[in-house]
Amino acid sequence: MSETPKPSRPETILAYAAVGVVGVSLVSMFVALLMQFFQFSPRPAILFQLPLIGLPVGFLLILSLLVVSIIRRSRENRGL
Repeated sequence: MSETPKPSRPETILAYAAVGVVGVSLVSMFVALLMQFFQFSPRPAILFQLPLIGLPVGFLLILSLLVVSIIRRSRENRGL
């Protein structure tokens, strides 16, 4: 049986960055919805705009993680 290879450092960094960016965006979206529900007007408008930027950036990070993973696996398969 072959051992599963350990993910490389760029894969790990991209994975944590994607989870962090998407997580912060989702929390920000949830807080903005709660603020609207309780009719509280926040001072920082960035709270409402953060998901508009964070979710596409998270998507791009996930796509780049996919590309890095595909490149690593193709290099491993060529070595076999």
